[in-house]
Amino acid sequence: NEPSALRAPLERAVSDANPAARAAAIRGLRGTASVEAMTKLGGIDYQRLMRDPAPAVREAVVSNLLAESSQVYFGHDRAVSETAIAVALAARSGPAADPAQAARLLSEVSTESVGHQAVEELLSLLDGPIDASPPVLRAAVVTALGGVPSTESALVQKRLLEHYRRDSAKEVRRAILEALVR
Repeated sequence: NEPSALRAPLERAVSDANPAARAAAIRGLRGTASVEAMTKLGGIDYQRLMRDPAPAVREAVVSNLLAESSQVYFGHDRAVSETAIAVALAARSGPAADPAQAARLLSEVSTESVGHQAVEELLSLLDGPIDASPPVLRAAVVTALGGVPSTESALVQKRLLEHYRRDSAKEVRRAILEALVR
């Protein structure tokens, strides 16, 4: 049973005192259906792991999610994509905030299969004050929005056009233009 086989590395990922060992335990999950296994096992998930104070652990979380999205499910798994969005949202603030990893995750994960709630969560990140997040993170949010399902495209296009008028950062405006032509 695959989920039970992942219990030991997951426990090590949250309990080992050595950050390098915690990161290695997370990397050991790469190539598996880890999001599904974590859901079945309960207790430990990528959002929790992303709050680790060690940058190496957070990098391993992001790398695992990106690999699972692209190499295990080829961008077609809603749960993995929505987990990646939730992890990115968790990583943008708090004591273990890592906006660079949040931006990496949002820029690279496939959002073609996400649901309406995930799209709304991404759009909500554009509603706050412009200076509340760095331009690289705002651009990553826009990039993620550019790949959402066609059923969400009318709403997303409208909101991106509104944001284009508000945000003067070059990288954000470039991302908006690229998202609109996808």
